[in-house]
Amino acid sequence: MSPSKGPNKGRRRAIHSVPELLAHALTIEREAEERYGELADQMATHNNTAAEELFRRLAQIESRHVTQIQELCVGVELPQRAPWEFLWRGAESPEAMDLAAVHYLLSPHEAVRLALGHEAKAEEFYRGVAGRARLVPVRQLALQLADEEAEHVRWLQDWLQRYPAQETVAEDPDPPMEQG
Repeated sequence: MSPSKGPNKGRRRAIHSVPELLAHALTIEREAEERYGELADQMATHNNTAAEELFRRLAQIESRHVTQIQELCVGVELPQRAPWEFLWRGAESPEAMDLAAVHYLLSPHEAVRLALGHEAKAEEFYRGVAGRARLVPVRQLALQLADEEAEHVRWLQDWLQRYPAQETVAEDPDPPMEQG
């Protein structure tokens, strides 16, 4: 079944079990870790060391979050899902940064703002799960995960102070054709 014809297209289902929520959480964190790593590699390719370092740090934070969720998964049989069966909007998880929003001249401030938006989307996702959950353990875990994402949001808001906004770079007259 394709994503456009997936069973969840156009309607919001609730997550009904802790294993189902853990499967979603693990996918969210793995995709974020992978995406930040990819972005760090792209920034390294273009000698943008400031943005590279920031994305590497974000990848490390997400890696630790993956480990925490894996620990919660010990002894739990997680359901297997096709990519289109996850219950978030769009084709990618809420924390997977939109590649179209990233350019090779990205400033650290811009990188933090983008990450902040995706961490906020993850928090919103978990709060939505908690709001629709009928079972107390699902609601409690969703709120715990939302609180962890809220902590990431607060960190990134603090980081914005460390990385002040810079004047935007003029358009590159000879941009690369691809970033990969």
